[in-house]
Amino acid sequence: SVETKNNWLKPGSEISGGEKLFSKGRKISVKDRFALELLGIRSIKVFKRPKLSIINTGSELINTLDLEKVLPLSSWIISPVAQFDGFEVIQSGPIEDDESLLEEVLTENKKSDIILFIGGTGMGKRDLIRKVLNKKSKPVFERFNTPVGKNSYAYLYEDSLILGFSGVVQASVALYHLILRNLIFKQRGLKLENLVDFCDISEKPGIGRNNWYVSEKIENGKLILKKSNFLNSEFVGFYLDEELFIQKTYFLNQVF
Repeated sequence: SVETKNNWLKPGSEISGGEKLFSKGRKISVKDRFALELLGIRSIKVFKRPKLSIINTGSELINTLDLEKVLPLSSWIISPVAQFDGFEVIQSGPIEDDESLLEEVLTENKKSDIILFIGGTGMGKRDLIRKVLNKKSKPVFERFNTPVGKNSYAYLYEDSLILGFSGVVQASVALYHLILRNLIFKQRGLKLENLVDFCDISEKPGIGRNNWYVSEKIENGKLILKKSNFLNSEFVGFYLDEELFIQKTYFLNQVF
C-alpha cells in the first residue's frame, strides 16, 4: 500500500509554544513573513525607515564636456549600502555651485530626517554650501577631517540633520560608516558590528584616523588585513571613543 500524508505538517511541528521567533532589530525577510502568516499574525510594529536625502553638489558634475565631467562615485556607493542598512534613500542632483539652486534643493528635502551633501566641503570660492547653511541652520560641528577628505560638517535645519561629506570617495564612505551607520544602529538598539577580534592587522591606524583594509587571505580562521585603495576594499577601520572598529563594507556584493 502507498502511504499518504507523508509530506503533511502537523500543527505545532514547525514552531513550538513559547519559542522566540525574532529579536529586536531584525530585518523582516520573506521567510519571516511566512512564519508570521502561519501564526495568523497580520501586522507587527517595525521601525520607520529614516529618510536620507543624498545630494551631489559641484559644477564639475554637470559639465557638458565628457572629458571634464566628474562622476558622483561617492553617492553611487553610499546609496545601496544605506538602503541595505535601513534608510529610505532619496537622490537629488547633481546641483551646480549656485546659492539659489542650493537653497532650493535644501527646501525641497527639508522633510527628510537626514540631508547629506556630498562635495563642496572645501574653502574655495565655488564652495558655497556653508554660506547657504549659515543663513538657514545651526552648526553642530563645522570641520571634521579625515586623512583624504577635509572639512566635513554637520548642521541642524528645522527637524533635519544636515551632513556634508567630502567628494573624495574614501572619506565619504568612511564617514558613512562612522556617523550614519552608527545612527541607524542606535535607533534599532543594535550593537555596532566590530570584527576587530577576528582580525590580524598589519597596519594599525592611529587614534582619530580612518584607514582602509582589504581581506588578503584567510589563514587559521583569521582575516589578514592590509591597507588598500577603496575599489579593492571590503573592510573599513576607524576609531570611536578610543576603540578600534572594523566593519565589512559589502561593496562587492551591493555595488559592483
